[in-house]
Amino acid sequence: MRAPTRPRNAELLAAYGRCRSTANRNAVVHANLPLVWRLARQESLRSGHPFDDLVQVGCIGLIRAVERYEAGRGTTLSTAACPWIRGA
Repeated sequence: MRAPTRPRNAELLAAYGRCRSTANRNAVVHANLPLVWRLARQESLRSGHPFDDLVQVGCIGLIRAVERYEAGRGTTLSTAACPWIRGA
């Protein structure tokens, strides 16, 4: 069963789907930064890499994930974005 998307995130994704502007994309990215921080913290503790460097790479991955996300595939953005954020 698919986990529900947070209402605010769903609104932002819908706005980005209607108008693929940089401002709408950045709003979606900003709303999902806690996911990047969480994954970067986990990886930093595990590997010893600097947290700030991992956040930078994760943000680039999140931007790519938002640009490539297709809501019709039945996954949440966070599920689809994790591999991009991790750099996989």
